[in-house]
Amino acid sequence: MNTDIKGANLLNYDSLIISNGVHKDEIKKEGIDIVLKKYEVVVNFIQTELKW
Repeated sequence: MNTDIKGANLLNYDSLIISNGVHKDEIKKEGIDIVLKKYEVVVNFIQTELKW
């Protein structure tokens, strides 16, 4: 699954999905739960706000 690599690297995360990032159209159309399941992504943390 493509991910928002730059943001993940800045935060020292292995992977980061920003809902309005590279998958925004797919997430908007299908919903985040369906997209995560489709790519077999296991979420262990959800952050609702991100400030730099």
